[in-house]
Amino acid sequence: MSFLTIREARIGILKHGFLGQSMRAKGFAHRELALAWGVLTHNLWKLARLRKPKKKAVPLAKAA
Repeated sequence: MSFLTIREARIGILKHGFLGQSMRAKGFAHRELALAWGVLTHNLWKLARLRKPKKKAVPLAKAA
């Protein structure tokens, strides 16, 4: 599988999965804006799914 195939697949997932439907925006500026919103949505979705590392419990010091 070539890098071009992987990149095109990711763009297709981004366009159809996160933009909801095919882009109706006319003109480059409007398509660029719609795609920017899709990228932001995708990145926030990926961040929300990341697992947080667990912190080690710190033992409490005895009260004096």
